[in-house]
Amino acid sequence: MKTEQQLEAEIRQVFDRMSALDGVLLGNLLEKHNRERRKDGSIYVSPPYYMFQFRGEKGKQQWRRVPRRHKARVERMIANGREYVLLRKSAETLLRDAALLGLHSKKNGC
Repeated sequence: MKTEQQLEAEIRQVFDRMSALDGVLLGNLLEKHNRERRKDGSIYVSPPYYMFQFRGEKGKQQWRRVPRRHKARVERMIANGREYVLLRKSAETLLRDAALLGLHSKKNGC
């Protein structure tokens, strides 16, 4: 079992890593193409365009178009979002453990 000081140090490290993330997006980046059938029967496929898919207010799914020049930055921010979710889960676990450690360390019962 970890001591209170160890838990506090780990919690501080997690929150420091969370604050060091440079921009966070929670969602997915979709690559789409338009297909069009020409009069001669051939099919024209347009260059790719990108859509950022995310959950908006009240969990409603939303999309925003992303210009091609911003694709790399949005991908980095989505990767930061995934890391943020993992850090948030570990922070929740550490905070729960710290709370339970505080309950067990009391001398008198409730």
